[in-house]
Amino acid sequence: MLETIFKYCEGKCTEKEKELLLQWVEETGPNKRIFAEIKNFYAERSYKKAFKITKEEKERTLAVIYDKLGWHRPEKRVSNIGFTKLAISSLVIMLLVGGYFVVREVVYIKKEKEATLFLSENIKSIGAKAKITLSSGEVIDLGKSIKKIKKNNISISDNGSGVVISGTENKSAESNPKLNTVSTEKGGFYSVSLSDGTEVWLNSKSSISFPDKFNKKERHVSLKGEALFNVKHDSEWPFYIDVNGFDVKVMGTEFNIMAYDNEPEFRLSLLTGSVSLKGKDFDKEITLTPNYEVCYNYKTGKTTERKFYPYLYRASVDGYFLFCDETLASVLRKLSRWYNIPVTAPNSYDNRLFNGKISNSQGIMPIMSILKLSYDFRYFMQGDTLVIK
Repeated sequence: MLETIFKYCEGKCTEKEKELLLQWVEETGPNKRIFAEIKNFYAERSYKKAFKITKEEKERTLAVIYDKLGWHRPEKRVSNIGFTKLAISSLVIMLLVGGYFVVREVVYIKKEKEATLFLSENIKSIGAKAKITLSSGEVIDLGKSIKKIKKNNISISDNGSGVVISGTENKSAESNPKLNTVSTEKGGFYSVSLSDGTEVWLNSKSSISFPDKFNKKERHVSLKGEALFNVKHDSEWPFYIDVNGFDVKVMGTEFNIMAYDNEPEFRLSLLTGSVSLKGKDFDKEITLTPNYEVCYNYKTGKTTERKFYPYLYRASVDGYFLFCDETLASVLRKLSRWYNIPVTAPNSYDNRLFNGKISNSQGIMPIMSILKLSYDFRYFMQGDTLVIK
């Protein structure tokens, strides 16, 4: 296996040899140590731009490594020319490389402590906070205090965590009805009760637009971001949602829609009742049954239907993050939206899925601590961005 390590360091291993070698390395501590020492030797060669070495040099290198580790190695008859020079050179490189990693580790520890302090003190959810932009253009902040306001054809009752919209239905259909919009910022959430009795729980960085009055023929709203709906059933008064170019028809039901611009897919998830979905790339309308969701990948144009855990979307309403087989990238996107902080991370972690449930009201640090234990990464702040290494 030693010869395979040399081939690996010279980039000459086949994929099968690499697989067998890495399995061998993980088997014992001594295997890991000899692998690391030979790689250190090649680090020294890389400075000289000379990766190809002779058989004699390999034997001398192994002799130095075995002596350094205090291991016995049967003697082999090799030339001693240049041995002392190589041993000294290898030792110097090992010391330099080892010193570099020690210094780097100290720097990472210091940066991580600073980031932990910053995140603990500053990065928290802003909680129940939103605003409503009326059809007239007037903007009213929600969540700051209990208030009741009557504007145009609607009445607004804000209890500090949700807003109730009241109004009389319009008996005639309007081609271009005036729209009001309730929106949340990053880190905010809010509940909205529409005039027909439909309940909407807006997630972070989301908005819902609705007319001053619903007409008697049908109900239309539009959504950006993510929301959990509980639509009041009325078979003769259909409810439609326009979201990211998709049309959702609701037959009185509870469901979740996720349609963020920075997510790789659109997702419609049905908890109870019945919904159907139309899209410009669809061959036919898709109708869902409870506990199933349809996912559309924006990049590939592929649509898939699958079962899901119903509490996954109700958890947010109850004040929790619930992660089920999610990649680290997906988890970090949610944290970025919820806590209003930019996050960057390499894709190398995405082959390991994360599961867990944790309060979303305690700030970002509790979940960062869990993620660090799960993925063994380093993190630090770079300006206002949280960087995962």
